[in-house]
Amino acid sequence: MEQKQNIGVQTGVTTTLFGGSMFLFFLIATLETDIFHPFPHGFTITENSGFSQVTVTDHTAFYSASEKDPLLPLVSRTFVIPGTARVTHAECSLNFSGPASTLSLPVEAAGTLRTTNSSSLRERTASRISISGKNPLVSCRAGILMNTFTVVSCAVNPWYYNHENRNLQLAESCNLSITWESSEAPGILSPLQAEQLQFRMEMLTGNNIHVHSGTDAATDYLIVTADAFTDQLAPLTNSLEQRGYSVLVLTVEDIQGAWSGSDIQEDIRNCISHFVTNQGTAFVLLAGDETVVPAREVYTECEGLAEYAPCDKYYSGLDGNWDANGNGIYGQWEDEPDLYADVILSRMLFSNEEQAEVLVNKNLSYEASETGDWYRNAVLCGGMLFESIGYTGAKGCEIMAKYFPENFQLTKAYQFNGDDHPDTYFPAIYQGAGWNHYAGHGNDRCVLWAGTDPVMMGLSRMAGFNNQGRYGIHSSIGCHTGDFTDPGVNFVDTLLTQQNGGGVACLFNTSWGWEGYWPETGSSERLCRNTVRAVYRHKAPTLGLAFTSACDQEVPLMTGPYDRVMQSVIAYSAFMEPSLEVHGVPEGELIPSLPFAFRLHGPNPACETVSFRITGISRNYSISVFDITGRKVLESFSVPQNTLAEIDTANLNPGVYFIHAAAPGGASVSGSFVKLR
Repeated sequence: MEQKQNIGVQTGVTTTLFGGSMFLFFLIATLETDIFHPFPHGFTITENSGFSQVTVTDHTAFYSASEKDPLLPLVSRTFVIPGTARVTHAECSLNFSGPASTLSLPVEAAGTLRTTNSSSLRERTASRISISGKNPLVSCRAGILMNTFTVVSCAVNPWYYNHENRNLQLAESCNLSITWESSEAPGILSPLQAEQLQFRMEMLTGNNIHVHSGTDAATDYLIVTADAFTDQLAPLTNSLEQRGYSVLVLTVEDIQGAWSGSDIQEDIRNCISHFVTNQGTAFVLLAGDETVVPAREVYTECEGLAEYAPCDKYYSGLDGNWDANGNGIYGQWEDEPDLYADVILSRMLFSNEEQAEVLVNKNLSYEASETGDWYRNAVLCGGMLFESIGYTGAKGCEIMAKYFPENFQLTKAYQFNGDDHPDTYFPAIYQGAGWNHYAGHGNDRCVLWAGTDPVMMGLSRMAGFNNQGRYGIHSSIGCHTGDFTDPGVNFVDTLLTQQNGGGVACLFNTSWGWEGYWPETGSSERLCRNTVRAVYRHKAPTLGLAFTSACDQEVPLMTGPYDRVMQSVIAYSAFMEPSLEVHGVPEGELIPSLPFAFRLHGPNPACETVSFRITGISRNYSISVFDITGRKVLESFSVPQNTLAEIDTANLNPGVYFIHAAAPGGASVSGSFVKLR
């Protein structure tokens, strides 16, 4: 069976191809083709510091390149296939027409390395490499979500660039195709797993997707801890059960040696995999630091910086074994580590009974503190990151600020040079704020401003930190701020276990955080702000789901090997109770991820008619219907926004059809249905 389609939708800063919004399962090799026009709203060329910088007008690009390669905007295209599949072939061709532009300065080179423990950048060097357009497919990588969808991410370079004569040309169109073979049908999920996956897929694709579920889970929530802490965790377990979860506590002592692993970490992972697959488990809490629940150290490397770092995604990404080449080094690019989580998982950091009791009480206090308005305060600290090019964390903070509800009080502390920084944020943090974000360089002891008196937040700020039970959420782009395995007293442990102060949850990096190619912000910044967006704009039911969704959206931007995105996703970690329900999320309808959205009302499969609705800001949308070969089967027509529309399918042959809705400006969304008879 051959399947060809050309259905594109806008999702965030990338363009996504969604290849099947219902569970259509192909048993033999299938070809999918995506023909698209890169950057339809154009691009701009600016000259800065002796180089030409190419930016895309509508922010639908991302940047990733090897050191000294021309830094040009790439296109991300994503195929979503029901069930589990294996990609056997991928290729892309470009169509050029019209004259090329001649630049007065060479294109800026990628891979501007940081000097270790410094905010300076090494001198940029002009690239000697040209791009011919013959090999536009930069990368193609597949991942599986909960045995239900295979996500195939392709990075396409749509440019021709000749360094010698500085000619630059953008392709008129790109023809991208993948061939794949299905191996398994979609898995059967518990209702809670299906709800989580539906949210994640809607955030990833921009489409409303119905995910089928089976019977209730035998175990909604799994806690892994040590024998010594079961009593301290009992109040949390009781609270979770009162919220409706079925909870099971397993100890490391019981797990070790009982799950056919090569070490205790693999035993724990195999145990988690069993419960996720066979018991419908949707949440996993690793209750304790590495001395209680061992961490898996994985290899990280990017632009000359290499190390081993703890990565709990090893316990949530359950496909493969993270050591495909069998060399005992986990998380290498060639190991194909699974960065799409199969379960919502996070870790609570404690190493003794007193700390465990503090953390449990903080979670219970937060759960009971929905009165008042302290959690409607947010603190955004943006430090100077790379002064030589004007890279400040304030830009990422300002983008994040747009995602908080209108009734939030925002305290902003920004640094625009390396000499001074504001201190107005201290009272807001110490009095208790719902969200606290630190965009600065960091280490395992603190987050830093540039210049003198550099500590933005860290161990030296912990003394007397008493926010009267107002334990907020803390996030940071800083390097190593979440490295809980370093010896001695660490920032993240202290912030969470501080008596009467600190936070209830931390979203920090266990390894290096990574900047973007300025003026674009970077992967670590996107991860933090997409978590905020999922919480407050899209109303993720739990903080763990918001964190996982933010990681999902970043994975398709990996180009590898060992690129900035891959290392940022590996480092970004959640230290919290994963089912935490964030306070201050406004009531009302969800805010669409796109200026307009498509919702299929059914019936699906259809017999005589199928109905749908387009919600958006334009008055009318143009509707077209295509069959599986891309042939238009009905005359195009117009529908008003937010109006239930109906398509007569009586004269259509049985098969798969796609409804394509286009706004007046040209952007589009799509959905699909099956005609049975």
